[in-house]
Amino acid sequence: MAKKTSTKDSKAQAPKAATTKTAVKKAAAKPAPEKDIFGFVAGSKTSEAVAHLASGNFTMKQIKEKFGSTFYNALKQLAARGGTVEKTEAGTYKIEAPAK
Repeated sequence: MAKKTSTKDSKAQAPKAATTKTAVKKAAAKPAPEKDIFGFVAGSKTSEAVAHLASGNFTMKQIKEKFGSTFYNALKQLAARGGTVEKTEAGTYKIEAPAK
């Protein structure tokens, strides 16, 4: 006797995207978040921390105390986007936004 196989077992099915009018309207109605000059979402912790570092008045230790975390990944992302990130001898950072 031959074993029956269902179509679910033999073919992987991709999840279906929502195609109702309401789902499409909700997706289209959501505007893109506003970005700051460094390319981070304006008003976010990352945006504020990078702005503090760019002022040249804060060390990473002070940023960690104020925001609860270091933001080395944000500095790495900024450099990857074409920005300039340099650490000074005083422990502060010289940061320039990427060219638009």
